[in-house]
Amino acid sequence: MSTPRERANSSTFHRAWPAAILAVALLAGTLHAQTWTPSLSAERYKALTMFERAQYDKALNLFRGAEKQRQPKVFESAATEFNKYRVQFPDSPVVPHVLFMEAYSQHYAKNRHTAIKLYQEVLDYFAHDVPDAAPALYFMGQAHFDNGDTAKGLAVMKAMADHEEYRKHWLAAGAVRTLADHKWKTGEYDVAVHYWKQVVADFASANRDEARSAKDSVTAWYINQQNCSAMDEWLVNPDARDNAKHRKAVVEYALEVLSRIDRHPLKLGEIATPERRVEDRKAFFEYFKSRVEWYKQTDDLWTYHIHYWDLARGTGDKAGVQKAVDEIVKIVKAIAGDEARDAKWNWVVDRMVANREFELAQVVIGYMKNRVLAAWKVYELHARQEKWAECDKQLQGIEKMGDEAYASRALAARAHLYHHYMGRYEEAIKLYRTIGKPPGTLWAIQDCQYRMKKVDEAMRTLQEIETMFPPDASRAAWQQAWYMHQAGEDKTAVAMARRIMKVYPKSQESSRAHQLLEKYGVDTGLRETDEEF
Repeated sequence: MSTPRERANSSTFHRAWPAAILAVALLAGTLHAQTWTPSLSAERYKALTMFERAQYDKALNLFRGAEKQRQPKVFESAATEFNKYRVQFPDSPVVPHVLFMEAYSQHYAKNRHTAIKLYQEVLDYFAHDVPDAAPALYFMGQAHFDNGDTAKGLAVMKAMADHEEYRKHWLAAGAVRTLADHKWKTGEYDVAVHYWKQVVADFASANRDEARSAKDSVTAWYINQQNCSAMDEWLVNPDARDNAKHRKAVVEYALEVLSRIDRHPLKLGEIATPERRVEDRKAFFEYFKSRVEWYKQTDDLWTYHIHYWDLARGTGDKAGVQKAVDEIVKIVKAIAGDEARDAKWNWVVDRMVANREFELAQVVIGYMKNRVLAAWKVYELHARQEKWAECDKQLQGIEKMGDEAYASRALAARAHLYHHYMGRYEEAIKLYRTIGKPPGTLWAIQDCQYRMKKVDEAMRTLQEIETMFPPDASRAAWQQAWYMHQAGEDKTAVAMARRIMKVYPKSQESSRAHQLLEKYGVDTGLRETDEEF
């Protein structure tokens, strides 16, 4: 059960979110890191008498201790001590704060109706004490949500959003965004955007996490409305309208939001059709093209063409893809030094292979001066296409090219290829023995042996690992027990599991052995007479 403070510090505090709102919220990327904690300022604390401080400290320490224990009864005790403070010191200058803390403690104690009454008292008698009244209003709304009364909760949030003083409080950011999210859910999109913009305007510095989340939502709205010019106008700082770095940063931010929309596609509360997503992206592409000047002025056409490439591919614009690649090739060819150019070609090829642009990748590989690196990229190209025979031929060729480092990589890759993709286990074992880097190669060998149904050989290899390599011993012992279990050798499997628990009691494998014994319905206790292997 989350606490009032946790809900205040979370982007999802206000009841279960509908899927559409959740999709927008996910644009923020992370839970909010900033937190809010009720506190009495040092200046206000200094104004207290010695006796007032003693009672306040007693109540506060009890509350802090209760936070760690999470026990409602302890929070009730804290509430009692705050109440005692009000009774003993009715003229104290911090009574508004103490009254809030009493309400807050009752809220933690799950006495929400009592908490709501106390929050209301803060608002009735101390409405102008904003540091105490604003949190009282906010958490009163939370208490209504906790009680399942969404209408009252939203009414409170609206009151906070519209209040000239309270709307500036740190907590108001969450209140306004909660209201915006509800408006989005009910189809009042323009109102939702209005409130999100309010969060951005009021909390850009004071509550950056909430402001960023709201900013993401508004930007997504503009993109989904195919109104990128209005989006740009809203995002641009009027004082930096002619600043190329700022203008490029705006475009880069919008691209970031666009990429997250693709992962959480949303259109007016409904999952967008693939066709609609392409149309939205095409509209954004046109906006992006119109902003090329900012990349020119910041001498960053490389980044521009990379984005152009992505957007063209995402909209099915084959001519645009070719145009972007041609520009990228021009830039790389102009780089001084073979090694530096090859490093860039390598990056471009990796991106093409990831995008399954295999023909383009083959062409770019031809520009590489380092022929061993080029040969390796061809192998990766074949591997991505699952052309295993071609991979085998390419790797054997690399092993003969005279580069020791790449020959070693190729040999290991070929062993892996035979082992995991071609089922050529005997050949894989020979290569693993040639590589000779135990225990890793021994683990691979035993797996090949087991796949060949040579269980006895696999068991001997595992025994070698257990004997010769202590860090891997418990894992090797468990693998043997598991093989016996899979083979139906129940008695042997049980004995091996018992041995693991005795010899490797603190290992993860001991826990697995315990679970295996429980499946067999076997006593997991250890006895001196247990057979050991």
